[in-house]
Amino acid sequence: MKTEEIKKKIVRYKWMMKLAWPVWLVLFILITFALPTNYQTTNILLIVITALFLYLSWGFGKEIKKYQAMLEKGNTSEEDEQRHQQTIREDYEKAYSRIVEKYGKEDERIELNSKRYGGIVDLILVFNQAKHILIDGLDYEWRDVLGETVEYDEINNEYTVNVQVKGFGRDTIRLETGNDKKKTKEIKDLIEEIVKVNITNTEMT
Repeated sequence: MKTEEIKKKIVRYKWMMKLAWPVWLVLFILITFALPTNYQTTNILLIVITALFLYLSWGFGKEIKKYQAMLEKGNTSEEDEQRHQQTIREDYEKAYSRIVEKYGKEDERIELNSKRYGGIVDLILVFNQAKHILIDGLDYEWRDVLGETVEYDEINNEYTVNVQVKGFGRDTIRLETGNDKKKTKEIKDLIEEIVKVNITNTEMT
């Protein structure tokens, strides 16, 4: 729950708590003076109404304390998400600095539409001179990129590019591009170009 939502709930319960006893007073007056004279029935109603409002006030107070404790601890989804995003940014900056220090600034960058992890894992960085590609957070030499296939889910209108690789104990990297046909083609063309370079280099050796 977000911090602002918690604050709104606290304000709402405080107002309900303040209104409870004026409402009780109105009902008390109505029951006492508006009903036909029957002391036993009137007394029972007054006891029931009073007990009900006491219970409601106790419940409102309990909810207020609960949400105030959440605010004091800072235990809200909004703050947790902010910390998570800060960690992702810091990890990205460290990883990006290391790769740029090693190969220089990337010649091509593709940002995926993925929300799996965030940061550098959801980027493709291409380094032409060094002939390396950072994909799915892993640093591959071009020669370790073997090909690609594209899957299309007609029901959800979503694309997935499967990149065949060798190394790091895996043979396929799945890149989900959602309904972004342009980005799907961009990745497909990039992998095809790298494979062509690999074939040319193999033929020359």
